[in-house]
Parts: sequence; structure tokens; C-alpha cells
Amino acid sequence: NPPLRVTSDKETIQVSYGNADPFVVIEKSTGGISSICWGATDFLCGKDLNSNFTRATTDNDRGGMELVLDFLLLSWAQPIFQLFGSDNFSHEMHWRKNGVSQDAPPNVICYRIVVVEEKDDEVNIEAFCVVRTARKRDILEQKLEYKIFRDGRIRIVNDVRPNVSIRKIPSLPRVGLSFQLNPAFYEIQYYGRGPHENYGDRKAGSQMGLWK
Repeated sequence: NPPLRVTSDKETIQVSYGNADPFVVIEKSTGGISSICWGATDFLCGKDLNSNFTRATTDNDRGGMELVLDFLLLSWAQPIFQLFGSDNFSHEMHWRKNGVSQDAPPNVICYRIVVVEEKDDEVNIEAFCVVRTARKRDILEQKLEYKIFRDGRIRIVNDVRPNVSIRKIPSLPRVGLSFQLNPAFYEIQYYGRGPHENYGDRKAGSQMGLWK
């Protein structure tokens, strides 16, 4: 491939091979990747590669006061307990109180993005973000580091740190990245636990390896 080159405008930073169409496009407003193109093929479809801090709750997540209220047919009282509840309630109630529930996910706002290093073979970009709830409260600090290589590899380091106001939460629902692939791709190969989906509480039957 030709050497990597970086250009930018008011809304995006683009990394391309010489003067060709951009290989990677990063949005300045969110710090997320909006396009990954190889030749005429765009890998992403319908959804940018953005940070994701929420997921659907399980019965284990809701295993506290919510289930008791449901059993007593008092589910209407959940907002009251969410407002005045103690630290003994479930993970889901903690998440709702702190703005990381799936029905009201927080927004990622990038306040600074810089090109740290630009070489023919490698480009390093850092995006500094805050994670803000629907109630306009900043709960997380995030730093995204992108290393884009001439051979087509992209390395992402996602550093997330909680603000003082959210450190009492027993856990976060998720710290990850979400994206949607072009439907033309139907195979994926990855190194990690497999061959089936697995979480921290159900990984005993999943082995580390190269899965396809």
C-alpha cells in the first residue's frame, strides 16, 4: 500500500493511502470510527464503531428489590425505591440511578482529539471523551487510542475511569465497543474464549483459542 496520510475537516479525521479515498474516518464529536474502507468496500454498515456501556439486564442483575416488588405486585413503586433506595439493592437499580441503563444509555462526547504521530507505516490518534448521562451528569472519563497500520490493521486501546460520583457502583453493565458489519461479510475469526458466547459468570466451559 502507499504511505498513510492524515487529513481533517471540521467534523472528521481521515486516514488514507496517499490521496485515495479514506481508509479510516474518525468522528470528532464522539471519537468513534464511522467508516473503515478497503478499496471500494466499507466494512461498517448502519452503525458507527462507538463505545457501549449498557446491555440487557439478567435475572441476576435484577435479583434484589425489583423482584420482591414484582412478586408483591408493587412494580409501580420501583421509581420510588430507585430515588430513595439504599446500597443494598440490585445492580440494575444502581445502573438506573447512575444513568447507565439500556433504556436511557449515556452519550459519549469527545472534547479533544489529536494526531499524536503520523508516519508512513503507522498513524496514532488519541480521543479524550466524557460519558454523560441523559441528565447531563458526567460519570466516566474515557481515552481512546487508535493505532492504524499501513498493512490494514487497527489497534484500539479503550481506557475508562469512573468519576467520584459513580465509584460506589458494584459494577458497570459493560465496557465495550459496538458496531455493525457490512452484511457481505459472513465469517469472522478472533482470538479469545469460544466457541459460543460467554460472560464473566459463564466462561468455565469456554476455552481460549483462535475461533472461526
